[in-house]
Amino acid sequence: MNSILASLKCFSIKLYLKKLKRQRQSSKISIREKRKMFEEVSKRFKGHKVPIKKIAANGIPSWLFEYEENKNKVNPPVVMYLHGGAYAMGSLYSHQSICERICTLWNVNVLSIDYRLAPEYPFPAAADDAISAYLWLTANYPQSNISIVGDSAGGGLALSVCKKLIEDKERKPDSLILFAPWTDLSCNSSNMKANDAKAPVLSRA
Repeated sequence: MNSILASLKCFSIKLYLKKLKRQRQSSKISIREKRKMFEEVSKRFKGHKVPIKKIAANGIPSWLFEYEENKNKVNPPVVMYLHGGAYAMGSLYSHQSICERICTLWNVNVLSIDYRLAPEYPFPAAADDAISAYLWLTANYPQSNISIVGDSAGGGLALSVCKKLIEDKERKPDSLILFAPWTDLSCNSSNMKANDAKAPVLSRA
């Protein structure tokens, strides 16, 4: 039964992605509409419910997912999660399920941050927010193992944050985990050009 439900869910997501691809190819979509579409796709993925504490990490709106078994630990391991979305999309809500999964599967607390997005807030707004939130994390969890995890643009952001921390001689994270990090912002690689037509949500443009 579970395998049938999983197959139906995958089929449903594939159909939805095809619909997004047609919309993307048929008309020019505003950034607001693209963000809405991105959120709608993300809602189809469900994690395991984890208590969330809404905080401002050095002023950056954030969610702290607290793993149940870490409540009594003095120095629980913590992950700072940086969401993907081409620096223009994504939010605390779009990546809630993956943060919940990381929290429960890795037995860690997770800090997900709502960094500012382009085009309203161009570079270096996202990097500044990520660094500020990370410094809040190191101040509040000085003895904990701290990792930075990011997907797509969030993966590239994680690398740039580490570069800045090294330059400023700040505490570096204990580990980096990057899911398909976007590292070529020129978008000129042959791979990106060849696959552009196949991408259902994010175009090269």
